[in-house]
Amino acid sequence: MPSFSIRLIAAAALAAALPFTATACGGGGGGVDKLVIGTKFDQPGLGLKNPDGTMSGFDVDVAKKVASLLGLQVHFVNPAWDSIPTGLKVGRFDVSIGSMSPTAERKKSVDFANPYALSAAVIMTRAGTPGLDTVASLDGKKIGTGAATTYYYWLEQNTKAVIKSYSSSIDTFPDLQMSRLDGVMTAAPSAQEAIAAGKPFQITGKPFMYEDICFAIRKGEPDWLAMLNYTVQKMHSDGSLTAMSQKWYNGLDLTTKQ
Repeated sequence: MPSFSIRLIAAAALAAALPFTATACGGGGGGVDKLVIGTKFDQPGLGLKNPDGTMSGFDVDVAKKVASLLGLQVHFVNPAWDSIPTGLKVGRFDVSIGSMSPTAERKKSVDFANPYALSAAVIMTRAGTPGLDTVASLDGKKIGTGAATTYYYWLEQNTKAVIKSYSSSIDTFPDLQMSRLDGVMTAAPSAQEAIAAGKPFQITGKPFMYEDICFAIRKGEPDWLAMLNYTVQKMHSDGSLTAMSQKWYNGLDLTTKQ
């Protein structure tokens, strides 16, 4: 669950009717409290830990903005994708900001804030190949994607592709480059970042699917959820989400359905 001080901040802020500025409540050493955020460390364009130890990506920028709005310092952790519900439940981090979509199954174990953006799923192939740009073109093709992701389940339910799962989308790149895969389904910014970094890949056609993405928290923390929803509303209204989307999504505004 959120740290004791963050829960107090949430309750106090709601009692005072937002907006607010958060300061540390209790704890040793004084100063501003930390917001511990679970996000990806290995998905270019969304969340990536750079060689110098800094973090970059759309979700990273969103997380930093949330912390700024709440008057908190941010601390990132990198949970395995399928361990996020457990990590939230036991209090390893306060919130997951990692482009998670609010599926019915996930809602059984976590609560979701209002959507902050959309995820666009594309198929990336080797440069110079015909490309894969229709559902029919995926028939019998070996497609790699992240395990336990909505991309995996979409491929399973909507195509006749031969699906190979990986711990993260970046782990698919060597197999795609070595022709062990015909294509990779991943988020558009991750594909764009890989291509911009010099990978011999291409994107052909439009995204295969769009889905809402939301912050996830431990179930049963309504004040904390309301505070996060405030930050989402604020970022939509002040244009900061649009600016961050355009920065990382090659000029596209994926904060609203087009």
